[in-house]
Amino acid sequence: MTSNSVVMFIDRAEVCASKVGIDSENDFIRHRRHRVALRSIDEMCNLEADLTLKEFFWKEFQLVLDTLINMLQSNMKLACIAFLNPVFRSNLTINKLNAALDMFTSKDTQPAVYALQAEMEMLFDNSPES
Repeated sequence: MTSNSVVMFIDRAEVCASKVGIDSENDFIRHRRHRVALRSIDEMCNLEADLTLKEFFWKEFQLVLDTLINMLQSNMKLACIAFLNPVFRSNLTINKLNAALDMFTSKDTQPAVYALQAEMEMLFDNSPES
C-alpha cells in the first residue's frame, strides 16, 4: 500500500465522519494525548512534534501494518514448513507437484512446475529439519 493510498483512506474516513456530524480535526486536537517526555529524561521536552491528523494516522497505520506483516511472515513460515515437510521433504517429485497443482489451482493460474520445485527445494534447504 503506497502512501497515497493511505492518505486517500484517511480522506475517506474524514468524509464519512463529516457525514455523521463529526469534525475529525477538532476531535483529533481535543482528544489526542500529547506525549511529553519528563524533564529528568529530556531537558528540552517542550519541543514535541506537532503532527496533523493525516500524519498521525499515517504513522499509526504504518506501525500496525508493519506489525501485521511481521506476525504473518513468522506464523506463515512455521505453518507452511510444518504442513509441507511430511508431504514433500522425503520425496519431492514432479509427479507429486503436478498432482498438488491440479488439486489446488485451475489450469489457467498454475505456476511452472519446475520453478515451484526449485522454490520448494530452496525452502527445504533453508529450513530446519523436523
